[in-house]
Amino acid sequence: MMAAMTHLGRSFDEKQRFLTGLFLGCTFVGLVGLICYFTLVTGSDLSPYAQGFYLGISAGLLIAGIIGCSRIKKLQHSEEARRKAEIEWNDEREATVNRTALLTAGMVLFYAIILAMLILAPIDQTMCLVLFVLEMVFLASYAISRLVWNRVL
Repeated sequence: MMAAMTHLGRSFDEKQRFLTGLFLGCTFVGLVGLICYFTLVTGSDLSPYAQGFYLGISAGLLIAGIIGCSRIKKLQHSEEARRKAEIEWNDEREATVNRTALLTAGMVLFYAIILAMLILAPIDQTMCLVLFVLEMVFLASYAISRLVWNRVL
């Protein structure tokens, strides 16, 4: 959904090509991750938690890529599904709802990180620093995207 939002105003075929590339990339990264997991990680000294993390991320990316590719393939073969998706993706109300939901989620995340920093400051300074850096990345990406979108729109 967020990837499709970045292509607002472009043709349906451009959005479809972009999403196809995105899902193929997810599938490829997930497949490479699974291959690396089974060839490199299982025999290593990594903790079971870390091994499970790498397996979960790789499997999740692979599954998400496959599901996304199958949905795009369905749009290519079903004229009714294509028409419905094209109307939905070009609907201005739907775009406004998606942008507002993304803005709300970003603000909730922003304040949740600040709250977590306040709670973690006396407990674990390293985690507090990690959250601070994450907050700075959030603010920097906001500032940069604002500059870019001011020139684009």
